[in-house]
Amino acid sequence: RKPFGDLSNNIYGGDQARASLGKKKLGRQQDIHTTKTSYLAASGHIKCAVIDEIRKRPQNLPLSKEEMVLQELLNNAPNLRSSGYTSRDNEHSCADSAEPIQKRSRGTSQETHTTRPTAPSEAQPQEPHEDKKLDEICQMLRNNFDTSREWEQGSDVSYRQLVRDKHRFDRLAKAITNNNLCRCAAAIATWMKSDDLEAAKKVILDELLNVNDDVKKESKAADYVLQGVRKAVQHHSTKGSRTTDAQAFIYDIALVCVWHNGTASDATMSDREMAQQTGLPRAQISMARDRLDDIIAENSQVKAVQRKKNCNFICEKAEPFIYNWLKCEDGDPSPTRLDTNAKPKKVIDPNTGESVDEARRIWQINTQYQRFEAFLNSPYYAAFQDQYDNRTIGSTSFQKILDKVGTFVDNPRPESCVDEKVSQMVYYMDALCPELGFRLTEGRRTELDSVMLDEGELSRKELSKVLQSRSVYLLTDAFCCEKKERYELEYEDEDKGPISPKFTPISCSYGVDGDEERKCEGCKSKRKLSILDHLLSNEETASKKITVTEWCDAERQGVNKKGKKNKQREPRPTEITVSELVEKFRKQLELCIPHIANIRWLSFVRQKDLRSLKYNKHAIYIQTDFGSTMSLRAAQTKTGSVDDHAVIDNFVVYSNYRVKEVEGKKKVLYDVDVLHFIASTLTKGKKADHSTHNAALDKVIDIYKEKIPGLKLVIINTDNCPNQYRCRQNFIKIASIAERHPGIEIWHVLAVVDNFKGVHDGVSQHLQSRIRREELMGNRTPTAVDVAVNSIKWVEKEDCGWKALEEDGDPKILKKEISTMDSRKVYFVCETKDEMEELEILHPSLKDRLILNDRRYIMDTQGKKHIDGTTEIHEIRSIPQDESLRHSHPRKYNLWVANVPSRVKPGDEDKCMYAGFSKQRKVKMTVGCLSPKQANELIGRDVTYFVDKCPCNGKLVSYDEDSQEWDVVLKRNETDINMTMKYKEVCQAMQMYSHINRSS
Repeated sequence: RKPFGDLSNNIYGGDQARASLGKKKLGRQQDIHTTKTSYLAASGHIKCAVIDEIRKRPQNLPLSKEEMVLQELLNNAPNLRSSGYTSRDNEHSCADSAEPIQKRSRGTSQETHTTRPTAPSEAQPQEPHEDKKLDEICQMLRNNFDTSREWEQGSDVSYRQLVRDKHRFDRLAKAITNNNLCRCAAAIATWMKSDDLEAAKKVILDELLNVNDDVKKESKAADYVLQGVRKAVQHHSTKGSRTTDAQAFIYDIALVCVWHNGTASDATMSDREMAQQTGLPRAQISMARDRLDDIIAENSQVKAVQRKKNCNFICEKAEPFIYNWLKCEDGDPSPTRLDTNAKPKKVIDPNTGESVDEARRIWQINTQYQRFEAFLNSPYYAAFQDQYDNRTIGSTSFQKILDKVGTFVDNPRPESCVDEKVSQMVYYMDALCPELGFRLTEGRRTELDSVMLDEGELSRKELSKVLQSRSVYLLTDAFCCEKKERYELEYEDEDKGPISPKFTPISCSYGVDGDEERKCEGCKSKRKLSILDHLLSNEETASKKITVTEWCDAERQGVNKKGKKNKQREPRPTEITVSELVEKFRKQLELCIPHIANIRWLSFVRQKDLRSLKYNKHAIYIQTDFGSTMSLRAAQTKTGSVDDHAVIDNFVVYSNYRVKEVEGKKKVLYDVDVLHFIASTLTKGKKADHSTHNAALDKVIDIYKEKIPGLKLVIINTDNCPNQYRCRQNFIKIASIAERHPGIEIWHVLAVVDNFKGVHDGVSQHLQSRIRREELMGNRTPTAVDVAVNSIKWVEKEDCGWKALEEDGDPKILKKEISTMDSRKVYFVCETKDEMEELEILHPSLKDRLILNDRRYIMDTQGKKHIDGTTEIHEIRSIPQDESLRHSHPRKYNLWVANVPSRVKPGDEDKCMYAGFSKQRKVKMTVGCLSPKQANELIGRDVTYFVDKCPCNGKLVSYDEDSQEWDVVLKRNETDINMTMKYKEVCQAMQMYSHINRSS
């Protein structure tokens, strides 16, 4: 960089006219525009060089318009050389002149050429009238150009302006070549070899390189070259270790310097003298001579030498570990979470070096310091140190790597479905951290640091460090016993072999044997938090009021069913004392420890259930959730218009576990099918309920009974929404699965509240964004039916192409992630048979895509009785029913429920750490109503009913589907008594008839 920048000051006077010489024509418009791109000015001696060129021109060649003008002027100015302007062969160099260089002045869109006079000769003094003659030549040339300001003379240019121009030239070269010196040198060399402006380049080379001894005495061009070399070498030798590009530049400069000077055997200048002249280290000069010897001996071309990278280049070695840490979702606290509202981003996977579509993620850690600390405490950093001899990574290197490999992670944005317990704990940590840190006086800090604590208790510094992390996961780990390996949960990993996961002891989270009152003795002392008691010993600190953000009930407009004002939970700032903050912090900590343990365990259960497909080929694994209700707003609306809405239920179904080996690498693959079930709703949020979910689930099971003959097990993972999954209507549908799908069992796992984020949240994003984009382009989607029709046309895919890559053994199959979609299908949920028949006629594309969800009949329990402890249940399993029970009334179904699901190896059930706390139990659910088909099957059955305490026999004669009642005709003394009965009464009447007849 430096040599070119330094020399640019000394060739300002030559490049302008030399560019004109390249075409042998002075003043052509294209040459003028070419010269505009440079900041170099023309001097007086260049004009003489132009005149010399015209005089040498063969007479038989026609002259251009400008040359004719020049020829006429020359005839009138025969003594022009006596004016003091010399030709190039006899001129003084720019360095000999003490006069300021006159450079073109810049206007809005034009540039002007000015001259810089050389020192007048003593033998031939300058004559004023000759100067005037030269001005006339310039004036006539200017009048013949289209641009009137092209040759306008400007004012003197200061040295500061020249330095500014040099910097602009440097910045331009850096911008074009991306600050790569090798590229810059190669570009200049390529330009020198091109056919453009040959004469100008020849003049430059002649002046700066191939000057003879006579010219050297007058010109100091060589001095400027050496000065530039020295500055460049100095620039790259005083700032620590050189970059790869800078070192390559030094290598090549050294080779150029020794090129004409000769090899080590015939050098005309010693290494020491060469080092003094160029500023290069003698070792570099010696290396350059060795390179020159090799080039001569091998008769080879000159090749650019690049600095070899250090074999222990930490940044490159650490990239895969930090990249994998950003994506970790293995039960430990993840530094990021999945962004379900953004499209994937193309990044380079440092593990493979290939471009992949990485799902967008959002930081869950705010500051750079906290991110660095979280990485140092992660198993990925430990794995890095194990692999590379305990090498360390500094915060600067960490941030540099993060900027490179973490482009798919964005900063936090407003969130929905926030975990209130975790969020509140973070607010308390943020408020308490300053009280243990910078708000303390030096004396008070020293006093707290010298406090004697029990063994295992956290000191002020240790607690402050945990609070600074803002990680509730790290906080709970700090107050619990060390994690232990659970060998009964061992599973096989294709790459790492058998793995036994680590978990915090159950006694730390839920108490000894599940008794919350019996605290774990191992971490009992840690939870004393004596350091906080010492903090509150100062009355001024304890009574000080601070602002803390807390979740509370905020009033909203309208009233609920009970006539009270509507409220919603949201965080708001409140003022409390430090002593109140400490008390709330302790209570929230006791809530978060079991809460975090539950989140970790259920996350492991989901992963283990997915891996179980390896051993159970007759099972499918489902993640399902309702997407946000679609508002079908038109691109053009009236004021106060109301939108139609569409409900969308997303199912991501995994099946067919297999391992594919490609190019020596093993890849775990699943068949991943996405199914969208769309339903119409006029009100936002309605119909996204258990009824739509179960209608869709029945269709999914029907599809996979055909795809997987002998399907036996369906594992479902959902969130904890009470209106959709955690309700008695859904539980009884799970219990009765054998009636609808004989031989199939369901395991339904409910996640911890507000902790079920995953690919199922984002699969509908593409569909919804496509609908909105097409709306803006004029393709209207006014109703939910149109959403289904257009989605089939726009986003549905039978095959995404992965199967073909797998069959061909294409290496691209290695890019397929566990949740990468193989196919996508769209279905529409109807509520009546008439609607289904009508839609089949109106929309042929919906044929075989319509399913019925008859809301007139929703299976429920007798008396709407729910299972005890429903809010604590996290797993529901169906139990195969005895065939005889299908004909008994009232219908009763057995069901396995558990507060915490158990996932141990067969035979180790009693070793499960959650065995005592799981509370796995069998419950019975009694049906409160029958489906229309089942209800009609009861017509004709005998019943006995007491009328005025007298038993009367009769029969069920008909069933009304709307009222869900049976018409009954009873006989009493040859008189018919007509009445209606609900299912509960019918069951009692049938039981009474059986009891009386059995007695008789």
